[in-house]
Amino acid sequence: MDHNNEHRDIGEDVPEALSRGESGQSASKIDRWLHLKPDSSRKAWVYWRPQILDFHVLREFCMSWLMVLAAMIFMFTIQILMSELEDIVKIGLTFGQTVSYLFLNLPYLLMYMVPVSLLVSLIYTLVTLAKNNEIVAMRACGIAMERIAAPMILMTLAASGLLLLMNRNTTADYTDRSRQMLIQGERNDAGDLIRRKVQYFQGSQFRFWYIKMFNVTRTTAEDVEITEQDAEGRDIRKIYARKAAYVNNEWQLYDIREIYFDEQKGEARAENIPARNYSEFIETPRQMLASNNKDIEGMTSNEIRDYIAQNKSYRSSRLAPYFTMLYYRYAMPFWCLAIALFTIPFAASVTKRDPIAGIAYPFILFISFFFVTNFSLALGKGSRIFPSVGAWAAVVIFSVIGIYCIIKKR
Repeated sequence: MDHNNEHRDIGEDVPEALSRGESGQSASKIDRWLHLKPDSSRKAWVYWRPQILDFHVLREFCMSWLMVLAAMIFMFTIQILMSELEDIVKIGLTFGQTVSYLFLNLPYLLMYMVPVSLLVSLIYTLVTLAKNNEIVAMRACGIAMERIAAPMILMTLAASGLLLLMNRNTTADYTDRSRQMLIQGERNDAGDLIRRKVQYFQGSQFRFWYIKMFNVTRTTAEDVEITEQDAEGRDIRKIYARKAAYVNNEWQLYDIREIYFDEQKGEARAENIPARNYSEFIETPRQMLASNNKDIEGMTSNEIRDYIAQNKSYRSSRLAPYFTMLYYRYAMPFWCLAIALFTIPFAASVTKRDPIAGIAYPFILFISFFFVTNFSLALGKGSRIFPSVGAWAAVVIFSVIGIYCIIKKR
């Protein structure tokens, strides 16, 4: 059947049918015309395909979202600049370096500002539509709540996807680089950050590192001592190097002395090597520093995954913070979806008699959402619950609450 002809027939029949008060077939056409619901002669995609109404709601939502997000980023950027101004002046960062520092903090800001700005813009958009009786008109035409919210939820899913791509590696990498610029520690004459007495244990290959001086900025080291052991804790090889450098994802050691231990013969064999690439060393400088400083947030998702794979011999309680943070990297972008789902039904139901309820309830749920998030993360990192449960609990719980409220408001 030609849907265009059907729509034209319905539009022509409605005024005449209303004036005559007819029922039956004309009433059925009127019902389909008003309710915009799919029936046997009208497929579901006609109901869900983009309409002028969707673009109207989407335009109002996106305009408010972008303005709120831009304002929040500007305010928090100024706040970061003011709070770190003393350190910036003390270290002597140039104007260009200061701008780079603020830019490196932008992905981290977006991870938190996008969900918060989403909450504010959703409330503003839906309250405005409700105040102008637009939502009442849509509901009077039989348009369900989920259909009204569809364009906003789709935009929220798109934002969650972008944040997911950012949060895997970019956010942690940029945050770590920004921290390196302001770390209060020893610096050489060139301004490079220096760490002393760095220790690291690579669990899967039973390798111990001791670095007397580590140049964090250039990923070079001096006076390196590496000890490799077997599963029973007996020394297999010791490596002493005057200098080391991490180049092209490989460790290069210079002025080396290797000592091999033969437990059966009770002998040790030494060998001097001018330089060598140790491609079998899979640990990275960031893993060493993160483990040494207990700073998991500075590791990217790939580095956390590699750290877990390299240290399988650790107790589960010791690896729990790393597993929880890895799952959290994937759960955090979906804050946007959870916030949208529990905000839409309350903000869209604002009435002139009780305008505050539609604004207060989303904020109360938002505060509860962050409380549950932090509480479940603490339990996951403490190995009290499964790391995946600790990372995803708040998102799942509040998404279910939101879906239930949307269905109830139909």
